[in-house]
Amino acid sequence: MYRWFLGGVGVLATVWVIHVVLTTFVFDPTGAHILAHKHLPSQFHHTMWAVVLGLHVVCSSIAMICGILGFLRRLFPRLQTIHRANGRIYIVSVLIAALSAGYLAPFATGGEWTSLGFNVLEAAWVLTTVMAYLRIRRKSTERHVAWMIRSYSLAYVNTAVHIWLVILHGAFSIPYDRAYTLSVWFAGAAVLLIAEGIVRRGPLRRHG
Repeated sequence: MYRWFLGGVGVLATVWVIHVVLTTFVFDPTGAHILAHKHLPSQFHHTMWAVVLGLHVVCSSIAMICGILGFLRRLFPRLQTIHRANGRIYIVSVLIAALSAGYLAPFATGGEWTSLGFNVLEAAWVLTTVMAYLRIRRKSTERHVAWMIRSYSLAYVNTAVHIWLVILHGAFSIPYDRAYTLSVWFAGAAVLLIAEGIVRRGPLRRHG
């Protein structure tokens, strides 16, 4: 069950990373599709926004891949030798992704409530990552894995936002801006609830 679960998450991470990287750097490098739904201020700096968005996408993608590799070390013993380096890369990627999101949040589709939602979730991503780091420094492996599960779940917020957006806007015809704001909050709650369910059930903890 553990192998199948991680395999599924790994496939999802790979597909999503390919999707966002291609969309950001190949199909829509100017971010025209994203910007079409925003109400931008007159002082909006498009070039800076695009650069920061690219940085955010790259670091978030690295975090998604490093995160799943971190959970694979028991299945592939050779990965144990690079587990610590992989963890450091994950931490740095999360910090840069969160900081870049702080720049992007004020321009988020849906306005202030969307911006607040993203800021809360990015702060939670940093907090859970720091907690995971502190636990492993104290040699508390089970608690380290539990906090890593919570941290890694937040790497999927953007994925979950798009799923909720399809449901709320596509299926229920809620106006795009409102649906996007609701999707951010619903996505955050969903990924954290799933993570907490996994932590309490303990399948990854026993294999961590």
